[in-house]
Amino acid sequence: MFRCLPGLLIGIVSMQAFAAEPKWLVQEQFETFSLLADFRVDAQEIQTQLSELTSELSDVLGITPTGEPIQIVLFESRKNYLAYLGSTVPTSRDRRAVFVRKGSLTSIYCYRSDALTADLRHEMTHALLHQHVQFLPLWMDEGLAEYFEEAPLRRPSSPRTKSVRWKAAVGWSPDLDRLERLAVAGDMDSTDYRDSWALCSFLLNESKESRAFLCDYLKLIHEGNAPPRFSEYLTTAGSDWQVRAKIYFRKPMFQTAAKRSDLK
Repeated sequence: MFRCLPGLLIGIVSMQAFAAEPKWLVQEQFETFSLLADFRVDAQEIQTQLSELTSELSDVLGITPTGEPIQIVLFESRKNYLAYLGSTVPTSRDRRAVFVRKGSLTSIYCYRSDALTADLRHEMTHALLHQHVQFLPLWMDEGLAEYFEEAPLRRPSSPRTKSVRWKAAVGWSPDLDRLERLAVAGDMDSTDYRDSWALCSFLLNESKESRAFLCDYLKLIHEGNAPPRFSEYLTTAGSDWQVRAKIYFRKPMFQTAAKRSDLK
């Protein structure tokens, strides 16, 4: 049920297999990442968004950059994106953004779209999580990336929040049993992504106790321990989490200000 992070999405890629380097119109170096783009892009806005994301991950989950290099490569079009990645990254054909780990270097590849900022936040969340822990349950990995791809002020009014609020009114709650049976991201459908996002949202926001529970689970992994399945781990907190989730999603709240240090 757990997967090794170097195998996430694409595995190890031979950089020699990429096409010739395009002409980079933007080349910037920031504190936690470098940026290349073949079109004019607001590098400072990207830096601001990802800096705020990095700070939130640190405040909320205790996830901080390790200093390992992260390179972001942006393309003006899907055509340029696919031409550069070619057959070396098969999942790029089905995704607007992917990330590659080659040794200590993490590279994020993305092409311009209306969802560019969300795509970058999503992939950067994966990158920072993978620097912090050696493995994660698939649903938790994707659920946290889905959650943090939205800026804090957008979460309360996002379409997914509205959707689960209505579903909770008729008795729905995230299906953790199904999520824990998923082995690879290719097995996930839109329902699985929704439930992964929803369960992470519940854990992060329902109460100080629920967020501390998630943080403690990540801490176990970070310290090199092999934790039980999360469903088993939840039993130590009582068996009422599904009831609490249904109540939470009828009127979801997002506690963006709470820090990990405030939880205990």
